[in-house]
Amino acid sequence: SPMSFEFRLLDKFGFYHNAFMTISLIPGSRKSVASIIDLTEIMKAEEILSTTQQNYRILVENTKEAIAIIQDELVKYVNPKLCKITGYSEKQILNRKFYKLVHPDFTDIVRSEYRNRLDGANANTMMPVKIIDTEQNERWFQVNSVLTIWWRKPAVLLFFNEITETKKAQDALMASEEKYRLLAE
Repeated sequence: SPMSFEFRLLDKFGFYHNAFMTISLIPGSRKSVASIIDLTEIMKAEEILSTTQQNYRILVENTKEAIAIIQDELVKYVNPKLCKITGYSEKQILNRKFYKLVHPDFTDIVRSEYRNRLDGANANTMMPVKIIDTEQNERWFQVNSVLTIWWRKPAVLLFFNEITETKKAQDALMASEEKYRLLAE
């Protein structure tokens, strides 16, 4: 049976290469044949990929923006920020229909935006969306969405920026303006 080895090889210029060698007997003879493959570039690429993945994970998990990935209408990924601001644990959110997490008044809008992304429509910012957290508080978010690939299938990447305080201030300003408009009339 063939024998395989992984080893480091020193070339004539003094550079080391990661190599993989397989040695087999030639059938019907006492002679052997060897195949050597230089794995150096593949191993460098794997190291770069691993480092890049680690850096992206650190970035996504530590950003101040809440992030989710939706695929087949199910939540496939959430970062810790989304869990923190909604009060739901990752386990409570993952593999649930994503539109179940938004206020019922916004379900149709959110589903429509999801379908638009999958159909290739340009990414844009949705109108503010209301979510009810685990303590029944209304939380407002500005949501940006883009088409992505998740495990070799189309998915939608969502970025949530909380605007609850801004929305409250806008509503108070509108109520005040209406009050003064009525007084003026």
